[in-house]
Amino acid sequence: MSNLTRLTLKHTQITGTIPNSIGNLENLLTIEISDNSFSGSFPASIGNLTHLIYIMLDHNGFGGTLPTTLGKLTNLTFIQIDNNNFNGSVPKEIQNLSQLRIFTADSNKFNGCYSLFNIPMLDSLSLAFNNLIGTIPSLGNLTKLNKLVLAYNSHLSGTIPDDLGQLGYLQHLELSNCNISGTIPESIGNLTSISSIFLQSNQLSGTIPETFISLKQLLSNLDLSNNQLSGTIPSFFVNFSGNINFNNNNF
Repeated sequence: MSNLTRLTLKHTQITGTIPNSIGNLENLLTIEISDNSFSGSFPASIGNLTHLIYIMLDHNGFGGTLPTTLGKLTNLTFIQIDNNNFNGSVPKEIQNLSQLRIFTADSNKFNGCYSLFNIPMLDSLSLAFNNLIGTIPSLGNLTKLNKLVLAYNSHLSGTIPDDLGQLGYLQHLELSNCNISGTIPESIGNLTSISSIFLQSNQLSGTIPETFISLKQLLSNLDLSNNQLSGTIPSFFVNFSGNINFNNNNF
């Protein structure tokens, strides 16, 4: 099997662990083993699979930390590991994956992910329903980002970085149900591709920035409910055609 290029075992109800010998499949390009009952940690021998482009491990019972050897897989473009029990921090070595486009790890137990914010080619970053702690890192390196989801991380605090406005390709922003405070940055008006913003159920205060007027024709969804926003709702929202929610604030 040393010439195998694709390992696909989706929806097969397989149990047990992944053997270290997976590292012998040095020609693998794709691993697709989602929707099974695998458990245990993912073996460090994955670092031998230097041709690997695509990893799909979602909806299993994997746990432990991600192996640092992932950083050797410099051809990786896609990692999908949501709905597992991975924990700890995403290893710093992952920032070596300069070709990585998509990292999806919703519904795990990660408490840190700072290294992911140093991968400039990322198109989609999603870590909802984890245990992230600390503040949102600088976003300025993620100039290609289309989707950012960090929702439902109740220990994520601090403010929304002002360099959010540098993400000219961003279409979907979801930071709801965290513990983010401070004001909504004026730079949000620079998001010239945005269609959905979900910031509900945080501790945001201050007024709605007037710069939102630049987004009026772009936005389909805007949810700022359940915060501590005050002042007057800008008049340009009166004829807003998309879905909007400002409930439970101090307007």
